[in-house]
Amino acid sequence: MHVSFFQSIKFISRFLTEIISISNYLVATYALIMFLFAIGGQRPPISPPQTGGPEIQVYIAEPTYQSVPVGSSASFRCQARANNDSPLRITWSKDRGGSIPQGRARDDGQGLLVIAETQPQDSGTYICTATDGYATSSERATLDVTSGGIAPPPPIGSSRPVAQITPRYTTVRLNEPVELRCVATGYPTPIVTWSRPTGAIPSHILVNGEVLRITAIRRADEGEYICRATNERGTATERAVVYVEGGKNLDILFAGVHAISFIILIGVLKIADTRPPVVPPQFGLVVTINPTTYESRPGETVRFQCDSSDRSARIQWSRVSGILPQSASESPDGTLTIYNVREVDAGGYACTATSQSGESSQAVTRLAVSYIR
Repeated sequence: MHVSFFQSIKFISRFLTEIISISNYLVATYALIMFLFAIGGQRPPISPPQTGGPEIQVYIAEPTYQSVPVGSSASFRCQARANNDSPLRITWSKDRGGSIPQGRARDDGQGLLVIAETQPQDSGTYICTATDGYATSSERATLDVTSGGIAPPPPIGSSRPVAQITPRYTTVRLNEPVELRCVATGYPTPIVTWSRPTGAIPSHILVNGEVLRITAIRRADEGEYICRATNERGTATERAVVYVEGGKNLDILFAGVHAISFIILIGVLKIADTRPPVVPPQFGLVVTINPTTYESRPGETVRFQCDSSDRSARIQWSRVSGILPQSASESPDGTLTIYNVREVDAGGYACTATSQSGESSQAVTRLAVSYIR
């Protein structure tokens, strides 16, 4: 009974040691994952651009609103400049899918638009667009062709529109809402329209007059938004920039989590492969090995001593996975000697004791081979 109790305590102790070792490994990995999640939701705030404005600045010379009688001519001149002074291509087009009058209009490609013998259908908004092949910017002018012989003057007390966007720069987390508001003043009351440098506002973005709202922002929504306020006296343009945070970091985070999961798997497999299995106690016959683990440098000679509670029992050594090294030697007293140890000799070695009655018991030791001890 004393032998059984001692062997049970030894088995429980070894089992707990294995559990604690694996637990420490997993706890450390879990802490690393939590740290990555903690930093994944944070990144330094993005400062507004220091360029002082858009990459391409477009300006239409006054008057940006012209009212002319039928049969007369009208002209608009547009100028554009890139912040990096790159060459620009300037073109004119008509808003809402309209076309510049064929045969009566001339766009010189340098910003000058001339419309001769104007007709009522020529009325509308004309867009001057400048591009360097990468960035695009535009401004608008309005033409009103009247049927009378004299163009009516602007309304008394009229004023050019003024537009202001709030906020001008904002940072929003992925999938969260954002709202931009463009407040326009002037007389007559300006009409507010929204656009992006690349064209129209996407359909998932809600526009209601001066308010632009995104209910769940996407990575593709990051960038510049343009508000234009237009009345009979001209057009005012303001821009806002929206930054989206979280998407890229989450990609990195999930990649890190997958990598850590792979590390955990490799670690568990390594533990399962290199640590000797815990052998349940064989009551009545106790086998002990000294030392229970040993770390050796390549080229050394290693000895393990195996003892049994039954001195008459037969002792036999084996390798947990594979066969004993060719340089290994067994002695009648239960000693296993491995000469000129190599790295491939690392692993578990089992000592099995078999009594005359046929009862057997086993113990396992572990050999580690490393150049650093």
